[in-house]
Amino acid sequence: MSDSDLIQLIPGVFYIPGITNVGVICDNTNFFTQVYLIDTGSNRTQAKSILQKLDAHFSNLNKKYQIKAIINTHSHSDHCGGNTEIQKNTNCQIWLSPKEASLAELPDIQSKIIWGGNPPFEILNFFSANDSVHADKVITEQDSIDLTDGGQISFIYLPGHSFNDLGIIYTNAEGNKKVLFSGDSQFTPAANGKHLIYFMMQPQDFVESLNKIKTIPNLSICVPSHGSIVSEDIPGNIDFCIKSVGKTKNDILDSLKNGPLTTEQILKAVTEKNNIYANFILLSIIKCTIESFLGDLKNQKLISLQITENELLWSLN
Repeated sequence: MSDSDLIQLIPGVFYIPGITNVGVICDNTNFFTQVYLIDTGSNRTQAKSILQKLDAHFSNLNKKYQIKAIINTHSHSDHCGGNTEIQKNTNCQIWLSPKEASLAELPDIQSKIIWGGNPPFEILNFFSANDSVHADKVITEQDSIDLTDGGQISFIYLPGHSFNDLGIIYTNAEGNKKVLFSGDSQFTPAANGKHLIYFMMQPQDFVESLNKIKTIPNLSICVPSHGSIVSEDIPGNIDFCIKSVGKTKNDILDSLKNGPLTTEQILKAVTEKNNIYANFILLSIIKCTIESFLGDLKNQKLISLQITENELLWSLN
């Protein structure tokens, strides 16, 4: 790792590893370097650390730089929690996809999505810690940025984890190498080999987005927002993610073989099957994810919902 903690992926493209990996795409002009920053971490402290690392990196190169824009992969607080601090210090723009731009305006909405209605303080503080964020530019898949060296930044919608997740693609001047900053639309295996139930709002869309990543030509490196980068066997990692989603789906269906169950009973069965013993926050995240799966499975007519003595019960069709 370099002294400034920026790790080069290919010339002009870096990432800053952390709890949330931050992307750095450089456009080197004759006078200074314009920087496109991908996500900003969870809070002001992480934002200040990002700025310090950028300052150190460009100071070592004896170059001036300017942050042109923060491009958020989505509106969750661990991705745009540093936006306000960085924008205040650099006067940069903030770019988001259409639905995520709307959600970012209302940070409290994230905790309400997880909990429903008025969440307890633990949920509110964990999921709605960032300031309201206004998007200076709303990004579509038709947008692109031509860079001075002939490279290009383009965009791809990857919904599923959230509602309108945005993938950011850097293509080099020769067109033979691409780097994808995939946000939370892709993950890597847990270090302990356990099956983890990854948070997602739309499981079917999540799988479709993974298959969409497979179609990107000349894709050399994927940078998920959490965990290690993927530079070898990208299709294999995508297949792992798809199988992981399928396992959660099958675990839910298997739990219903024992008869009609409430959502909480399904939650208990699925977490215990995977040896997951969660705290309040994690269990709330998994419950929200299982509810998303249950909605998908009902819409596919694989399960049905009935009311018995004021209990909502799920059963196999």
